[in-house]
Amino acid sequence: MKRLVRSLMLCMLMVLVFSCTVFASTVDADKSSISLKSGVNTCSFNVILRADSEFAGAEFGIKPSAADVTVKASFKDVASESTVRTEKNGITYFGFFAGSNKFKEGNYNVAEITCTYAGSGSRNVDLVSSKIVKIDEEGNTESDTSMEGFSVKITREAATGGSENAGGGSAGGGAGGGGGGGVITLPETPSPLANDKDAVSEKAVITTDTNGNRVADVKISEESAKKAIEANKPIEIVIPEDKTTTTTPEAGAAEPEKKATPTVKINLPATVKKAAVKVTATKVTDTTVLMKVNEDGSMTPVPTSVISADSNGIVATVESGNYVVVDNKKEFNDVKEGDWFKEGADFVSSRGLMEGIGNGTFASGMTLTTAQTQAVLDRLGGAGKEESWKNAVEKHGTTEVCSREKTVSMLYDAYKASKNGQVEKPNREVLAQFKDTANIAEENIDAFCWAIEAKIIQGMGDGTANPNGSLERGQFGAMVERFVKLMSL
Repeated sequence: MKRLVRSLMLCMLMVLVFSCTVFASTVDADKSSISLKSGVNTCSFNVILRADSEFAGAEFGIKPSAADVTVKASFKDVASESTVRTEKNGITYFGFFAGSNKFKEGNYNVAEITCTYAGSGSRNVDLVSSKIVKIDEEGNTESDTSMEGFSVKITREAATGGSENAGGGSAGGGAGGGGGGGVITLPETPSPLANDKDAVSEKAVITTDTNGNRVADVKISEESAKKAIEANKPIEIVIPEDKTTTTTPEAGAAEPEKKATPTVKINLPATVKKAAVKVTATKVTDTTVLMKVNEDGSMTPVPTSVISADSNGIVATVESGNYVVVDNKKEFNDVKEGDWFKEGADFVSSRGLMEGIGNGTFASGMTLTTAQTQAVLDRLGGAGKEESWKNAVEKHGTTEVCSREKTVSMLYDAYKASKNGQVEKPNREVLAQFKDTANIAEENIDAFCWAIEAKIIQGMGDGTANPNGSLERGQFGAMVERFVKLMSL
């Protein structure tokens, strides 16, 4: 009997000992729900940690309930500490750490979570993992993962006052052949940039060319171009309503035929060679691009085309000329739904940055030489800074098989050239996210850190970044997609 009592007491003591590693800290969001107004696609909330005692660091994992929600963590109270951010399996991890219990008891606004969502249904953003760490007197770490998670619900307010132009699909007439899909319907109501004091817009005038096709003719003033460049914003081209399409048919009569989608004729001032513009369009996807209409009627995709921040148009850097919005999706027999490289392959092929290798194949696993990667970047053209861009890209040599490390070095040099060298020095601590970055050449470390921070490099899924590995077409397609979208910000 005494032996049984002694055993029970020992068990209770063990429970008490191990329970000492459970800290009474909590983590929560400063909002439980967010309602997005019509036309607004971003929102944010703060992650608040309430620590009951000193600690050495903490880590959290945020996951949206659906892939159409993207999240970004920006550190707040701990921004000056050693921090880490990474993504894996759809979860955004972020944390901060020190080599001692330097963080005191109290409340910490750890990070602001910015969510981007353009849909209409409700979504949740959940805290799916959390950990707070202490270091004992012997230098050992104790981790507590018992903090309860939270969920922030995002909903969309119902639109009021009028209906949205469904549009979309293929339209008749227009500027002629070329491309891989149908011309997208342009909404014929203004898409105002209300509540944005830096917004720049120019209203087009609807005319008809000699072939009877409608043209939205817009003349961009030097003042508007200068203001847009200074604000780093695109010039929004407003397509006015065409009064000739609003007549009501008599009872029983067929609906009147819709006017063909207009070609947008962009006229930049003589002092501006290229400018970023936004052309509104419905049902845009990542293969929707702005196409330049050539003199012979053929069309060439504008490689810098990206979906606008409000998801109701295409933004691209253009020169003066005629343009249409087109779904330029290309089909390859070796690119299928669910393939990890599909999104990148669709993006680069629809913009003419990369093509197939023949017989309807994309060949995602084929390696690339430095010359081939340079050719793709040359097609991007530097968005008005062609000479410095070309010099930055072509200093890397041309013959050998390109490594992932050399690729990000080229991308970084091109990025700096486009920003006139005015870029922040990357945080080298991000290299700790991967276990195989020790052998990166010193001259390429900043480039690789920048690529990690910009999420151009996202790793191989096994904790490695494979910097010295050969560059494959599928990998490069994904990198170029992220790079082009980064350049549009």
